[in-house]
Amino acid sequence: DSEGRPVTFRARNMWDGDARTCWRTAGDASGRTITFRLPEATVLTEVGLLNGYAKVDGPNDWYPSNRRVLKVSWEFDGGRTVTQDLTERRTLQSLPIDPVETSVVRLRLLEVSAPGEGSRGRDFTAISEVRLLGAPA
Repeated sequence: DSEGRPVTFRARNMWDGDARTCWRTAGDASGRTITFRLPEATVLTEVGLLNGYAKVDGPNDWYPSNRRVLKVSWEFDGGRTVTQDLTERRTLQSLPIDPVETSVVRLRLLEVSAPGEGSRGRDFTAISEVRLLGAPA
């Protein structure tokens, strides 16, 4: 980063509660699926994500510089699927859902934005945070 600290883009960054970290992958990740295995069967009532790299590092605003996720589907055990449209804003975008019991959640990226423009533009699809709200079944 601008202060010389190493930056990583691991999957666990989506769960660390820090919007300044992210998971990212090269290019347009439309069609890619991210699988979350929960430690036990859980009744979920809300899903959501912060759909880009929300970090501001000195003069660098990485949210508009990287690709942002614009549409996803959340897939649960038993075949139930919920689609979520996302806007280009640097906040966690939550979607209340009818309660669903599941131990696996598949996040399918359906649409992402173009890469950022200019010298700071990056051709990476990024997610800063994922939220799965519920309680053990």
